[in-house]
Amino acid sequence: MERFEKIYLYRSDTDQVKGVLITNGDSLTFESKKGILVMPKVRSLTMVKGRLNVDYGEAGNYGTARFTDLSKSKFKWKASTRELEGKLRSVLSLAPITAEDQAGLEAAQQVTKQAAGKRGRVQMAIGAVLAVVGVIITAVTYSNASSNPSGGRYFVAYGPIIFGLLLFFQGFAASRSARR
Repeated sequence: MERFEKIYLYRSDTDQVKGVLITNGDSLTFESKKGILVMPKVRSLTMVKGRLNVDYGEAGNYGTARFTDLSKSKFKWKASTRELEGKLRSVLSLAPITAEDQAGLEAAQQVTKQAAGKRGRVQMAIGAVLAVVGVIITAVTYSNASSNPSGGRYFVAYGPIIFGLLLFFQGFAASRSARR
């Protein structure tokens, strides 16, 4: 049993959780303040875009978890993650992938993609609403100030506009990456 500190689990493209990765035979456990993820029967370890993808599962409980290793420094995370992959390969006994396992893994990946796409679309909608509310507040207060004969004050609601646009484009990126 080996422990790896300062490992980040990516729950989506924009959401990551810091925790500890623990090996145990052919399974992994990720422990964080937000909970525990048990990954029974690790099937494969692959590096994709600097992240370590761990395919795991048995008997209908399949999934893929994505990790990065920031134990060395934030600037050397790709090299640290590659090193983590090598250490895990030496410690874990990877279970062979059968046709049933492959089908289960692909189905789990499809469900994860659909959920990520839905989260991205919801985030886009919330961002758009925030930005529109900011624009409406600005337009209404400006209209009231300009129609007043003695002038007046108006508010430029740049906070909701900027935050809304950031949320919108984050959601767009998440939704787009889910379609690939």
